[in-house]
Amino acid sequence: MSATMMSDLIVISASETQPATISSILVAHIEVEFAICDCCGLTEECTQAYIERIRERYNGKWVCGLCAEAVKDEIVRSEVQLKKRLDNAAPIVEI
Repeated sequence: MSATMMSDLIVISASETQPATISSILVAHIEVEFAICDCCGLTEECTQAYIERIRERYNGKWVCGLCAEAVKDEIVRSEVQLKKRLDNAAPIVEI
């Protein structure tokens, strides 16, 4: 998987009634990466922690939300094991 690191700052402006010295508050510094789905090739912007959780769930593969739903439906419908479905070379979802 190729990844590009990004860094987003979220700033919230304080109300006009507060002193100018605290006119904005730094809320979060979030580093994100672009993750490419191993099933369909869709690129999603995610945190590293989220990417790791998804890979743990899907045997080391990055699976986007759309393909994750398709995998769940396939498991329920055909009662196949998750590993067998993920090892299938064909894309799960055709766009």
